[in-house]
Amino acid sequence: MAAKKKPTAKKPVQTPRVAAVASVREPRDVTGWRAECERLKSELDDARAQIVELRARQDHVLNRIDWVLDSLDSLADNAT
Repeated sequence: MAAKKKPTAKKPVQTPRVAAVASVREPRDVTGWRAECERLKSELDDARAQIVELRARQDHVLNRIDWVLDSLDSLADNAT
């Protein structure tokens, strides 16, 4: 009988973006906070654009799946 391995604790994997955020220093003055705010707004806009793109891609994939299923259904109907 094979011996069971002990579960090992998984280390969290940091993506480059997470690592970059973790290395950002906290601003010390109002100008720094404003710059940080603008950077975060820019990141948020990028994330929202990516979400829109991913939703459009998901809709496209679902439409293709529907098309394939309809095609297979019509093939089965024609075969009988």
